[in-house]
Amino acid sequence: MKKILCFALCLVGALYVSSGFALTAQAGEDRYALDFVQGGSLLEVKERTVYYADRVMNKYENPYEAPTFSSTKENGCAVDTGGNALIYYDIKFDDLIPDYSHQYIWGGFTYGTQNEGMNKMFSALYDLMGTDSRGTSVQGFKDGLTKYTSSKGHTMNITSATGTYNNINIDFLKTQLEQEKMAAIFLDGFSITPFSGIQKKDGYDILTHYVYDGLHVMLVYGYRELSYYDSSQNLIKKDTYLYASTGYVGATLGWVNIDNFCTVDDIYILEVI
Repeated sequence: MKKILCFALCLVGALYVSSGFALTAQAGEDRYALDFVQGGSLLEVKERTVYYADRVMNKYENPYEAPTFSSTKENGCAVDTGGNALIYYDIKFDDLIPDYSHQYIWGGFTYGTQNEGMNKMFSALYDLMGTDSRGTSVQGFKDGLTKYTSSKGHTMNITSATGTYNNINIDFLKTQLEQEKMAAIFLDGFSITPFSGIQKKDGYDILTHYVYDGLHVMLVYGYRELSYYDSSQNLIKKDTYLYASTGYVGATLGWVNIDNFCTVDDIYILEVI
């Protein structure tokens, strides 16, 4: 079940440069508030070329991908991330979101269409996370998810996956993702690479990054590592991408490159039991 992402550069540039978003970091408490629904803040489109003699890929992608629904709340990226995590875990615990259930169409899994049950869940999270026009704090995000799942008779385990690789414990993160868990990543500047944005050529790759400014939260559901070697098998470059439900209305699923144009503030494994 693949979603095809299409980026029209002229359209994206016009949309993002002319649009704006509200983002504030309060003293002592960052609030994540990048609002793609209202435009986001695209800084630039960067293109890199990596030449190599050998290229090795290591990847994992959750077979259910990640949901891409939206609360439509202003500066509600944390609410969307938490809500989509709940929608994912509703596959296992169908009482998490009353009046909603996933579907199978022609034998293929789908999260279905957004309905009133989801809308009520998003509204509840918005209040429980203490989200307002400034966005959501990390602690508010964690508290809101914990309270919501508890109200449904379940527990939300939230485990830090920060470490030394671009502020991520990358081996731990990969192990947890391979166990079909989700992760919430808190970013302070980042880029999105569409699934069409890695072009493999003869002896080189062309890599496209849509670079954004601001504090944002995404839901992570997999990883893709590209290791580039020269003719003597010396490592030239390693790029680690995370599969993410980006929150961007025009490219709901894409890659976040944590080695380039990215600052990771926090990352947490989310698991409902």
